[in-house]
Amino acid sequence: MSEEKKASGYVIVHGHFYQPPREDPWIEEVEKQKEAKPYHDWNELISYQCYLPNACARVVDDKGKIVDLVNNYSYISFNFGPTLLSWMEKKFPRVVDFLYRADKESAKKNNGHGNAICQVYNHMIMPLASEKDKYTQAKWGIKYFEKKFGRFPEAIWLPETAVNDATVKVLIDVGMKFIILAPHQAQRIRPLEKKNEDVWQDVSDGTIDTSIPYRLFLKDEKGQRIEDTFIDVFFYQGELSRAIAFERILKNSSACADKIEKIIKDKKTPPFLVNIATDGETYGHHEPFSDMCLAHLLKYELPERGIQVVNYAHYLEINPPAYEVELKAGENGEGTSWSCAHGVGRWKKNCGCSSGAHPEWNQNWRAPLRESLDWLRDRLASLFENEGKELFQDTWQARDNYIDVIVERSPESMNNFLQAHLKVEATQENKVKALKLLEMQRFSMLMYTSCGWFFDELSGVETVQNLKYAARAMQLAEELAGEDLEGEFSNRLSEAKSNVKEFGDGKGVYEKLIKPSVADWQKFFAHFLICEELVEEKSAISPYEHDFETFQVRQEEISGILLKVGRGKLTSRKTQELKEGTFFLTHFGGHKIYCFIAESVSDEDYTNLQEKLLFKDIDLSLEGLKSLASPFFGSPFTLKDLFAEDREKILSFIMSDKIKEIREVNESLFDRDIELVREFVRMGWQMSFDFTFLTSNVLNYRINQQIDEFEQDEDFEHFEKVKNSKKIAHELDLDLDISFAAKVVERFVLSKMEVLSQEFNLDVLKMLHGLNQYMSSLNIHYRRYDAQNELWEIMQQKILPQLDSMSQDKENLDFLQHFFVLAEDFNFKVPKRG
Repeated sequence: MSEEKKASGYVIVHGHFYQPPREDPWIEEVEKQKEAKPYHDWNELISYQCYLPNACARVVDDKGKIVDLVNNYSYISFNFGPTLLSWMEKKFPRVVDFLYRADKESAKKNNGHGNAICQVYNHMIMPLASEKDKYTQAKWGIKYFEKKFGRFPEAIWLPETAVNDATVKVLIDVGMKFIILAPHQAQRIRPLEKKNEDVWQDVSDGTIDTSIPYRLFLKDEKGQRIEDTFIDVFFYQGELSRAIAFERILKNSSACADKIEKIIKDKKTPPFLVNIATDGETYGHHEPFSDMCLAHLLKYELPERGIQVVNYAHYLEINPPAYEVELKAGENGEGTSWSCAHGVGRWKKNCGCSSGAHPEWNQNWRAPLRESLDWLRDRLASLFENEGKELFQDTWQARDNYIDVIVERSPESMNNFLQAHLKVEATQENKVKALKLLEMQRFSMLMYTSCGWFFDELSGVETVQNLKYAARAMQLAEELAGEDLEGEFSNRLSEAKSNVKEFGDGKGVYEKLIKPSVADWQKFFAHFLICEELVEEKSAISPYEHDFETFQVRQEEISGILLKVGRGKLTSRKTQELKEGTFFLTHFGGHKIYCFIAESVSDEDYTNLQEKLLFKDIDLSLEGLKSLASPFFGSPFTLKDLFAEDREKILSFIMSDKIKEIREVNESLFDRDIELVREFVRMGWQMSFDFTFLTSNVLNYRINQQIDEFEQDEDFEHFEKVKNSKKIAHELDLDLDISFAAKVVERFVLSKMEVLSQEFNLDVLKMLHGLNQYMSSLNIHYRRYDAQNELWEIMQQKILPQLDSMSQDKENLDFLQHFFVLAEDFNFKVPKRG
């Protein structure tokens, strides 16, 4: 407590880190998104621009040298959406480790209160959700947090801070201590001790004091507060939060600290809290380098001014509420939010809120979209209840606890869950049905992710993603109960009018953008069969949450055409459903491959099928084979039917020989004419496009080839050849694309950093220093960010703690000297050496 009393003021900065779930609902992978180039997808782009930089934010001196790497998450209050965090665990596990570490470190500084809070599961607008969805969303968010952070959360982030009385009741019921809202969401306040007096102060204009927490009580039927049923509320400082999010004031940490200090000094009486909340993506994605300013602000600038950085739970402990608050009810009691001036209208109607990118467009589509999804949700809930009551001890409790399976996705977690919740024998049929019902419910909630209404157009990527989740839920419903909901759903969508003529309405969007994405078991069958036929490296094929095997396969090659007949088993890892099928695959060479799929047949029929399809005198034309297969199979699957990323790999593989042939021709022409070209250029000739393209292509390839070979043999002689290629490019005034070479160097350096993290290897230090010198002399810039992070960890954990003792030993001293030379290569400010 003495430390708190010494502080001249307090600061809390909250970052709401969130991206909508982007996984394709059939393959459970985020597919490549062209708009995110050069990154694979938006998640990856934002991770590199924001989530990673905030885990190791650079603090630099006046010469631009790195003096500190700061884990911003150990200073800010934060939440990560569970769907985003699940993706990050697969793609950016080290960042996730930084989050867990930050929560533990912050708890030590904040009297046992960690910085992390949870979020409802998939960013559903809670006031507009059904009561059961409200509870499941909150419970899933809490359980996910518990399993990942190892403790019960003290608070929950509400998507878009959307709240109403029904939502508050849910949060109280599930044990949340506090929430964070916008100042304009408060209606009135009064001192806690004057509960029986009509002394309310109206703060509906946003003038609520944001430096203190408030107590929000549930009310009884007479409108009286229920004393023991409450949740505490923080209202963030609106003006400063907006300035950080939209006005770029964090481009200078000192200037931002001045504003914070002024707010504190202008307040005449304690407590002196400045409470800021923004989207976490502000720090690095929306505002480049603001992660660095945030690090300097929180670790250095504010503490030097006597302002203590804390989190909400800690501050709540030392400054409990003295005032009661009531919230604005919003239209029809549906509540309010931080990003819609019309309550929660942005997620249900054309309220006037939009991005502004297309002022000529309207958002009248929002209402029929929500109405259509509400209809579908209710039909799916009814199916879930009717089918589930025959399987589960408690249908809705089973759904609430299904998060235990979602978090781990292991056979063990699945079996433990089924054992705890099934009231019938755990036969394969019952297990599959139970899991499919629960997956149907998962998708029925994912289809309400808030981004589907936030932007301007029905055919936008966010809305399409929600509709894909709806399609997957309907597919499961039909498999479970034979109930075709899709026709009625798409008809209802026709009331939602698109701003894009190509689509017309929601039904057009569904037909053109959703239905082509739907994948059944036959598509998975064909995908794996075609990939296995064309891809040598089986590990390069993604399993897409399925296990696949073939058996009883027989094949013949007739006149250079491969004919293959066999059986296969496809098992879903999500639902444990097993599908057996029969296939007929024909490969004419190259990309001409056709795969016919049918339900499993009897042994006798299968034998007859083999004999008929593999008969040597059959018509080997494609039409002949189709005719032969038609009594058993439908239309064949081809390369165009594969899932996009594997298809791209296969097409690249098929084209590799042609690319090699083109490259050899180009190199031959280059070697034949390059000296003549150089001589002509020296005499003032302007190269034509053809020669520019040819020479650039060959020089790029040769530089990449030499760097690639260096990675294998670590011979610096390769760089002499690179130097020669760069010299020619300079003479001819060519711009080379060395991005591939830069990535190879980055990968090589990271592999050597891994060696250094395990042992003090002087040869590795010398190798990396020599490599950096070559890169500088050749003007090849590779991404050093991750290597800097690794080197910093080595320096902080292994070098600096034993610096004095190492300096006394000649061998270690030699290592130290080379280590600090390398650290300077990577732009670190290093200790002065004698």
